[in-house]
Amino acid sequence: YRKKQRLLAMNSDCNVTCNVTCNTMKRSVTPTDKDIEKDKYISSVEDTYCPVAPDIPSPKPKKNTNFTSQAKTIIEYFNTKANTSYKTSNRKTLALIKARMSEGFTVDDFKTVIDKKILEWGREPNMCQYLRPLTLFSNKFDSYLNQPVQAKNTANKFANFEQHNWDWEKISEILDNE
Repeated sequence: YRKKQRLLAMNSDCNVTCNVTCNTMKRSVTPTDKDIEKDKYISSVEDTYCPVAPDIPSPKPKKNTNFTSQAKTIIEYFNTKANTSYKTSNRKTLALIKARMSEGFTVDDFKTVIDKKILEWGREPNMCQYLRPLTLFSNKFDSYLNQPVQAKNTANKFANFEQHNWDWEKISEILDNE
């Protein structure tokens, strides 16, 4: 009841929505059953901030240390695998990770996507530019996660060797001159 009296005694002509409605005092302050119900509600609401009543404490943002450590693990894993040095404090990267985790993906899912894309794009010069958190953790994350791993071509015995573009004409000229 006293909290409400303080709220009503404030000289304000506005309605402020912050889990508590504060109005200008234009009626009597004698408590009614309805006022008592509101007082019970007001006293039951903890950590509420109302600009008209600054003595009510504001909620303190709770840092999700679990998310922070998971995001750090994901970025460090990516940096290790891709031989990069993305910062673990980048807001855009953290926002993307948070968005995917809110969709239900796990740290292992992130590691799987990283491994698949490094395997697929890592050796291709025109694709390795896309090996970055902005690309991998975007809204295509689910399709990256669920794509099948491309099997290596085992029919060719030389498929595992690095291919070279030799200038065979030049080599034959050198060999002919010897």
